Amino acid sequence: MRLLRLPSLDDFKGLKPTLWGIPQPGPDDHWEPYEDSGPLDLVIMPGVAFTTGGARLGHGMGYYDRMLANHKTRFGKLPTRYALALTQQIVDSVPLGSTDVPLDGVIRAD
Repeated sequence: MRLLRLPSLDDFKGLKPTLWGIPQPGPDDHWEPYEDSGPLDLVIMPGVAFTTGGARLGHGMGYYDRMLANHKTRFGKLPTRYALALTQQIVDSVPLGSTDVPLDGVIRAD
């Protein structure tokens, strides 16, 4: 997974969907990596389940945790981290590993 700087909303609207319907840049697009723009301020993180204390259960591949570790190494700090969740995704606990990075908060509909 590569995280790229999104130049504008118009650029986003011009992305072609993949077989799974996910818009992403094509092989001939040359967008710069997010790191070239400086540190991130905010990351909205996906997940399967969350706790009110900021623990997150992702899909088990560690993409966001590795990106955040690299961000901290490169810029000396973590960006603010939030997730959007349905009430059904809030649980008492999730399994955590040593490299899991907690969220600063979970935004819920209720």
